[in-house]
Amino acid sequence: MKKLSIHKLALTARESLIRFPLVILSAFIGTLAGVYLVEVSEVTQDVFPFINVMLCGALGIPLYFSVQVLVEKKALGRRYVIILPFVATLVLVLIYLSLPNEDSTHNTFQPYVRYVIYNVCLHLLVSFLPFVSIKPVDSFWNYNISLLLRILTSIVYSMVLYVGVVLALLALHLLFDLDFDGKIYLQLFILMIGLFNTWFFLSGIPRRLNQLEGTPPPKELKAFAQYVLLPLLAVYLLILYGYGAKIVLIWDWPRGIVSYLIICVAVLGIATFLLLYPYRRLEGNNWIKKSTLAFYGLLIPLLLLLFIAVNMRLEDYGFTVNRYLIFVLGIWLVMSCLYFLFGKGNIKFIPISLSALFFLVSFGPWGVFKVSENSQVERLRRILSEADLLVEDKIKGEVIWDEGNLPSIEFPGKSENRALLTDSLYWEVSSILHYLEDYHGFKSIQPWFSQDMEQILAEINKDKLKWQRMREVQLYMRAMGLNDGGPGSSSPGFFSIQADLRQATTDVKGYNHLIQFSINESEAKEFVINGTIYQLQLDKSGSGLVLSSDQEVVSIPLEALLEKLLDDSQEQDQGFHTVPQSKLLYEGQEMGGFRLLMHFINYERTGAEKGDLKLLSGFLLLRGDPKAP
Repeated sequence: MKKLSIHKLALTARESLIRFPLVILSAFIGTLAGVYLVEVSEVTQDVFPFINVMLCGALGIPLYFSVQVLVEKKALGRRYVIILPFVATLVLVLIYLSLPNEDSTHNTFQPYVRYVIYNVCLHLLVSFLPFVSIKPVDSFWNYNISLLLRILTSIVYSMVLYVGVVLALLALHLLFDLDFDGKIYLQLFILMIGLFNTWFFLSGIPRRLNQLEGTPPPKELKAFAQYVLLPLLAVYLLILYGYGAKIVLIWDWPRGIVSYLIICVAVLGIATFLLLYPYRRLEGNNWIKKSTLAFYGLLIPLLLLLFIAVNMRLEDYGFTVNRYLIFVLGIWLVMSCLYFLFGKGNIKFIPISLSALFFLVSFGPWGVFKVSENSQVERLRRILSEADLLVEDKIKGEVIWDEGNLPSIEFPGKSENRALLTDSLYWEVSSILHYLEDYHGFKSIQPWFSQDMEQILAEINKDKLKWQRMREVQLYMRAMGLNDGGPGSSSPGFFSIQADLRQATTDVKGYNHLIQFSINESEAKEFVINGTIYQLQLDKSGSGLVLSSDQEVVSIPLEALLEKLLDDSQEQDQGFHTVPQSKLLYEGQEMGGFRLLMHFINYERTGAEKGDLKLLSGFLLLRGDPKAP
């Protein structure tokens, strides 16, 4: 019986591979990239190719799956069997080329937001593509329920298997003193969720999708929707209506968070009544149709509240990517409410219209990125113009960098432009510029400057390590004559200190052991020398390190050293500081003598005389026993 089960499992896996070869290949490539990324993330300078391959591999799963089920459902000819996968592969290649890389100056979030939108579109495409032209809705509903149940089952199996393997590794560690690299647990998770989960999911997809029509809906699903989801939906509706009553009674304007809550309640309600859809025709279930209409009717006043809240934010701060998406989702929800209240109520309207909406807003002058960029640029233009800092679309008093001194730049300590802005306006300008850097880049405001800012930034960051590079927002604010550290003292904030290792050498004379380490608040470094276990970790106060062994505990205070480095630095802004390796040195006589060579430090200044270490890497040199091998 055991051999038969294993044989059947292997046969099922083989059949899935033959049926969905491109889906499994895409999952395999994405999983391999993810596992390799975890392995090399700490030593490679350019992780973007691995991230992009992993993302495109994940995107290929729903894309190739949609192509295969379409070919099977429509019984398409051999020509389409070749053309459609080729087109899908071309789409993946174009998406990969659109993602940023390490050499790009403008590594914004925009390509990744667009990637998420495409991912949503493709998963919605999976739900309706095989049944888009088929009138009976029952087969469409049964198909999607089978997909839902299958993915839930595969996730449960994957997680149980993952936990089982992890517990086995822990048992080996505790019982046999076998040490495993901590990376293996994340790599195992990626392997399970990326490859095993996908393969197991595919093995349960029915071949004959035409036979789904007439399949009786499971009773357990109705019970779950009726006795779990519906009561939750009623509670959330009561809370939101209570909040609406509070607004009317005390004239308390809606908070921005209410928009997200309304969207979540709308999604919960739509999902609930989609699950209940086929049961409404059964005897004694007339309440389902009435409840569906009541839900969409009750949703309309909440959508009015959503638009009021969004409009208040738009008047104050303009469009951003998040506000734009909330706004268009609100419009789609209004359309859905009207459709189900006064239309035929075909549930295929939901995935088809939503996928079309997301795809349309992902590009063009009407799209999420162009509208939000134009909105924030115009808002920035208005603030700077009213402050007399932008005159005829040119920055007044622009700081001009001497290209002969690059990559070194020197920022004037005081600027007349800073005095033109109040603190509140300064923070608005800073917020807009940081938003532009995160999502759009600065091409829209480059014409405001007389210098080629992109070329200057490229020259400044030339041949520098990743942690040494200047951010775009820093350069633009400095060119505007604004101290990018903020009003008043700029000392509180996050700092990264990088040792200049280009010409540095590691002097190991007099020391017998060299230990490379990288530690943070949750991860320490353990090592063994001549049978003695040592541990290096951040101390609880965040002001230094603790080096301990079986016989001795040594405190290594670093706060004074770090504060002096920041105070002596010519750049008092938050960001990256490069210092000679000789300044990141600490020596002690405890434990027979040790030397700490720090290479990279993340440090948070929380006050004038207080700071917290977040991350530290480098070399630890120990004398130890010179006679030991």
